[in-house]
Amino acid sequence: MSTMTPTEKAILKTILYFDVFDYPLTEEQLLFYLMEVKTSRKALRQSLQTAAMTALLEARGSYWFVRGRGSLVTARSRMEQQASALWTMAARSAARIRHLPFVRGIYLSGDLSKGVAGHDSDIDFFIITAGRRVWVCKVALAIFRRIPGFNPRKLLCFNYLLSEDHLELEDKTLYTAAEVTGLAPLYGLQLFQRFMQKNRWVAVFFPNYYLAPNPNHCIFHGASGLQKVLEWPLKNILIDGLEALLPKIWKTVWGWRYRKDTPTRDALLRGICERYSKSHGYPTEGEVLEAYAERLQAKEI
Repeated sequence: MSTMTPTEKAILKTILYFDVFDYPLTEEQLLFYLMEVKTSRKALRQSLQTAAMTALLEARGSYWFVRGRGSLVTARSRMEQQASALWTMAARSAARIRHLPFVRGIYLSGDLSKGVAGHDSDIDFFIITAGRRVWVCKVALAIFRRIPGFNPRKLLCFNYLLSEDHLELEDKTLYTAAEVTGLAPLYGLQLFQRFMQKNRWVAVFFPNYYLAPNPNHCIFHGASGLQKVLEWPLKNILIDGLEALLPKIWKTVWGWRYRKDTPTRDALLRGICERYSKSHGYPTEGEVLEAYAERLQAKEI
C-alpha cells in the first residue's frame, strides 16, 4: 500500500476502524472522522474515486465500507430504526437526570450517539459532575436507575463520570478520541465546549473533529431549580468525607466481586479515581484496538 497518498491511507484506516463496529460511514462522517489528515470535502471526494480506493472500498447509497461488506448497509438501516426508540428514552431520562444532585452535563456515548442501536445496545451516558462530587453523584445515579419506571428496560448505563474541575482525559488513545468525537450532548452545552477545549489532543487522531455535529443534539439548557434544592443539604464536610470514602468502598467491593475474573477486575479497578469513574464496556478498548490492528495488517498498512 506504499503507493497510496496520505489521504487515501487515512480514508482506508478510518473505514477499517469503524468496520470493527460493523459501521459503514457516510461521506459526511468520513470527513469529520478522517484520521490523521486534515482535508476538504472536495479533496475527500476526489480521493474516494481513485483506483486505489475503488479496489478496496465500495459505496452503496450514501455509505462507504470495505469491499465485500455490503451487508453492513442493510444492517445499519435496521439499527437506525432501532435507535429511534432509544433516543426517545434517552431524552426522557436526561430530562430527569439533569435534576439530580451534582450533575452538570449529560452526553450520549456508544452506539446510540452515532445514531444506531443493536438488539443488545444500552443507553450509555457520559456524565460530567460538579467538582469533588463524582462519587456522590454516582450513588445518586445508581439510585435513579432503580426507581420504578425510570429504567423500565434496564438499559441505562453511566459508563463514565468526570469531575468538571478535571476535564482533560488521561487516556489519550485512538479509542478514547473516537468516543469523545462522537459524544452527543443532551444537557450542558457550554460545559461540553469547555470539555472539548481541554481535549484538543483528539485532533492528533481526528483533525476534522470540529466538524462533528455534536451541539445539534443538545435539547436541555439552563440550571435546575430542583437540583439546587437537593444539593443544599449535601454541601458540607460530612459529604466531603463520604466523597473521599466512596471510591475506596467501590474498589473493595469490585475487587471482591470479580476476584476470579482478573481481566474484568483489573479493568474496573483502573477506572476508579477521585476525579472520575470509568466502567469498561463491551467490546473493551483492548479488544477494539486489537481487531483494528488485525485489519491494518491484512491490508498491509
